[in-house]
Amino acid sequence: MNLKQRAGRAALVSALVFLGAGLDRASGASPQAGNFITIDVPGSSGTSAYSISNHGTIVGNYGDVNGVHGFVRAAGGEIATFNIPSSAQTLPVAINNGGAITGSYADANGAYHGFLLTPNQPVITFDAPGAGAGNLQGTRPTSINDSGEVAGSYLDANLVNHGFVRQPDGTISTFDAPGANSVPFDGTLVTAIGDSGIVTGFDIDASGVFHGFGGVPTRIVTIDIPGAGNGVFLGTRSLAISSANTLTGYYFDSSGACHGFLLAKGGVVTRFHVGDAVTPLSINAAGAVTGNFHNSSGWHGFLRMPAGTIVRFDDPAGANETFPESINGTGVITGYYYDANFVSHGFIFTP
Repeated sequence: MNLKQRAGRAALVSALVFLGAGLDRASGASPQAGNFITIDVPGSSGTSAYSISNHGTIVGNYGDVNGVHGFVRAAGGEIATFNIPSSAQTLPVAINNGGAITGSYADANGAYHGFLLTPNQPVITFDAPGAGAGNLQGTRPTSINDSGEVAGSYLDANLVNHGFVRQPDGTISTFDAPGANSVPFDGTLVTAIGDSGIVTGFDIDASGVFHGFGGVPTRIVTIDIPGAGNGVFLGTRSLAISSANTLTGYYFDSSGACHGFLLAKGGVVTRFHVGDAVTPLSINAAGAVTGNFHNSSGWHGFLRMPAGTIVRFDDPAGANETFPESINGTGVITGYYYDANFVSHGFIFTP
């Protein structure tokens, strides 16, 4: 199914008129319980995990004296490392349930390019049309769905961000969110693509206000959670989408307070709070959400169950900071944490 055929599905997003709102607070959040496994690539100076499939395969990156490289950890614990040929850095960020991996790599000039690594196939590299070729410019995929569509953002020669979607046949569509600013490092930032082809993310307008968005490249709809502030750095940031097309993210209100949200079909908004600031980063098909939250002792992980119960967790050895990144269909979470020496380690948390 091509983008034009799927454009009708954007009606889901355009129908998000925010007809209802719920609220659950984490004042009674549950303490940590479950199994916590640390992931360290042998010989690494730091390991970060970013995405986990329903089969338990994890991708991320690690550093050593030679630079930054990609890794894949199988469900049984075996770790394979890889580099995109001729790259100065290899930065995988997402894996789908078919085992296809996407991310970016940096060339000798510091420009970024997208890659797609499919099991038993040669690596594919690509650039979004209009992507810059200078330092920090270029193409940065952030997400891949089970159909093999890759979404992300690219930075042009003027350092402005734009969105893109790459189809499995290699066709790339680019887009800008309505009202996105066009000054350096502002613009359109794509954070995820759902299995129906709907992309989500956020943009920054000319006044420095953030707005969420959702849709397909031919029809992008602005999402502002009711109560979001309209001052500089305030507003709505949509960060993830489930296979049921439920969005999650966070918003800052006019006082600067940070709130998490879920935006479901029919425009129903549910707000939730963990600590004094919360960043929901991933949502699975059942509606379980993971991410991090901040309180007086720093950043920690959280899991919000579909019914609203919130579990807080950290590395049991006592992490300085914990950053969950992805939750799969069975509720297993991956991410990374920093130890007492500020060295990063990947982790798997099974509640």
